[in-house]
Amino acid sequence: MKWCLILVIVLAGCGWNAEAPVDDVALLITQWVHDTIEYEAMPEWQTPAYTLETGTGDCVNMVLLAMDMLHDMGIHSVMIAGYYDGKPHGWLGVNGEWYEVTAGIRIYDRSLYEVEYYVTRGQAIVFEIVI
Repeated sequence: MKWCLILVIVLAGCGWNAEAPVDDVALLITQWVHDTIEYEAMPEWQTPAYTLETGTGDCVNMVLLAMDMLHDMGIHSVMIAGYYDGKPHGWLGVNGEWYEVTAGIRIYDRSLYEVEYYVTRGQAIVFEIVI
């Protein structure tokens, strides 16, 4: 799916320019997804298009949406899957930085998180998520 129009609106509204560092772009996308998608626990992964259409998704669905948007900008990202406070959770990873999409923030202290595995956009597609 192409997110060009959404990206233009999001980035223009935030004062972004083409020279912005990748980390700044990732944070803007993280904040936009957080502000746009209402958190709702889901029994399974859903496509980014469906997440956007319904306006709801859990941490994994929100990360997949952010990953797809970043991919269309040529920015590689991964989903970091693991546990926070003993519960399954997913975060966005870009350029060595972590982002909590459900809160719209960059994560600086990773000591509270237990990583189980990483998922690339290509692997998400293999899991029958058509991005």
